[in-house]
Amino acid sequence: MNVYFVRHGEPDFEPVNQAGYVGYGRDLSGLTAAGRKDAQKKAQDARLAKATLVLSSPYTRALETAHYFAEGRQLVVELGLHEWRPDKTGRQLTSGAEAVAAFEQYSLTPEQVPADFFMTYETRQEIVARVEDTLARYQQYEQVIVVTHGIVIRTMTGRKGPIEYCEIVEWHN
Repeated sequence: MNVYFVRHGEPDFEPVNQAGYVGYGRDLSGLTAAGRKDAQKKAQDARLAKATLVLSSPYTRALETAHYFAEGRQLVVELGLHEWRPDKTGRQLTSGAEAVAAFEQYSLTPEQVPADFFMTYETRQEIVARVEDTLARYQQYEQVIVVTHGIVIRTMTGRKGPIEYCEIVEWHN
């Protein structure tokens, strides 16, 4: 299976910040105008011409991005690969700063959450197992577009450094 990982477009967190959403509520952020424009442009990438499925994270920013990758191809969007979870309970995370702190700790200790850390995040092994389990359900497809998040893409591909918004990263499973 050829997998084309696509990082979601640029998110607009201002509405959820203004609403005071916490936990999973923070995942309701859609895209900025620039994020929508970028997704529309990147969706035209010739490498994706033979894709027969778009698999997306259920987070609003990813679903909105997936829409642009699916609409011109008349493809179905299925849910599957969500973001790395800085808060596995879905109830503790209250700010972007806490998510950044969890990511910084994950960067230092991706294999195990320190016992004294304030939040329980998803480990590297948990990400890999979740992604492999999800992709196994779609082995019948030769080429799949997977709209997800930077940490998922880096974990699965071994890529170092940042993944740009709407960047396409090819991976063979």
